[in-house]
Amino acid sequence: MKRSKDRLLATHPCEIYIRHKHNHLIGDEDMLRHRRPHPETERKIMELFASGHSPRTALDIVKYDLQELYGEDYFKYAADGAFCPSLRWALNKYYVEFKKVYGKQDGIQMIKSLENLIENYNSKCKIEAAKLYFEQDSNEIIVSICTPFMKRVHEHLKSSSEIIFVDSSGSEDRHRNRVFTLLAPSVAGALPVGLMILFAESENSFTKALTLFKEILPTCAFFGNMEPGVIMTDDSTCERNSLRNAFPGAKLLLCKFHILQAFWRHLLNAKSSVQQEHHSEIFGRFQELFTCEDKVESETLFENIISSDVVKKYPNIVNYIRKMQIRVEEWMPAFTHHILTGDHSTNNVKISNFRTIKNKVLQRVKAYNVVQLFHFLTTRYDSFFERKLADFLGNRSLNKARSRYHVPKEETENLSVAKLGEAIFLVKSMDEHTEYEVNTLLELCTCKDGNKGAPCKHQLAVVLKFEIEDNQSAVQGNNTQVMSIFHKILTGSEVNSG
Repeated sequence: MKRSKDRLLATHPCEIYIRHKHNHLIGDEDMLRHRRPHPETERKIMELFASGHSPRTALDIVKYDLQELYGEDYFKYAADGAFCPSLRWALNKYYVEFKKVYGKQDGIQMIKSLENLIENYNSKCKIEAAKLYFEQDSNEIIVSICTPFMKRVHEHLKSSSEIIFVDSSGSEDRHRNRVFTLLAPSVAGALPVGLMILFAESENSFTKALTLFKEILPTCAFFGNMEPGVIMTDDSTCERNSLRNAFPGAKLLLCKFHILQAFWRHLLNAKSSVQQEHHSEIFGRFQELFTCEDKVESETLFENIISSDVVKKYPNIVNYIRKMQIRVEEWMPAFTHHILTGDHSTNNVKISNFRTIKNKVLQRVKAYNVVQLFHFLTTRYDSFFERKLADFLGNRSLNKARSRYHVPKEETENLSVAKLGEAIFLVKSMDEHTEYEVNTLLELCTCKDGNKGAPCKHQLAVVLKFEIEDNQSAVQGNNTQVMSIFHKILTGSEVNSG
């Protein structure tokens, strides 16, 4: 006790008696769950972390192996913490392990780790594929990414010059940084053309991110046009203002699904004071606006909705509809039917994209810090799309037959095709007695779908009869030109004829 450094010992001396009595049951089997994991169990979980597993998936594999090994006695070992640790232990071990790899969770040391990682990544890619902006006063972090895979999408995918979808998702890491994605539609599904990590979703931050993004774009960005023709987004003012400044030549459209969703929420808002029995009728009338494709008729339709006995009872709803009428050029088919959108009226491709980020990239676990988030987005995210294209090229895509780009050959059997001129064809329907003109150079048709650049049976009929292989709007599984394009995107090289 004389050697003790406890400063309270001189004024508060005491004696300690150990009675060896526990304040919990020690013979109960439930206590086994508190045991420390066995070294072999810990080693196995660490190996699973290293191979890319999350805490939850690592524990699932451990439990599966225990079940296979012990069979009917599995429940005994599953209740023992030495063989089956808790999820809390696994999460703590997960973050402790990644702290060794990605440094501090925040602060200047984290920024230095991120700078080093971006520098090493650019050096590995042999091009500037990522760029960092950091403001020390406000601790604002912005990272713009255009990986080699994304640069090849820019270079070879024609639809990247026609339309892209922009959206964001938050809370992807423990600092709640937001991830913005830019996607282009394709026969194989939406493909990424850019990524941005933002500290805050503000107009100023997103503008800076887009400025950085444009600096790392390839010279053939957006199929050589340097900006897309159409950008489809949600109704976010700061997001749309930034995109309008960054790509002044692009037409900004609103997503149909999110317009309807926002209107429905406005109906349910207590401030609107709409009675429950009128919700369905008012929403149905508003939904009719998306079926109108004539400008003159649209004005009449708006007036009929606003002057209806049900709608005019609610001034808030009338004002909302009036505000949407001012912006008809951003969403109403009567004003957008001539724009090449590939017949896309929603940006719902981003829903599956963010599901990919959460499930496949982050595996339902928030990234340790922005350094790990960057690392995962430049490795696992790219790898997912590479596997996706490989499956498409190998004819292994499960949903190919249900794809909007898949037009069955049977639908062309009652169509006759005649050539009118260079790249101009006349397609007649024997059943419907209709005629349509197809321009294979522009990949357009005068039918409702083909007029917007979407695939249609009339284009497919021309492609099949005249064996045109460079038309992407009428895709068949064995379209040589289309397969060649995706091979270039995947590998960066031409198809080896040997």
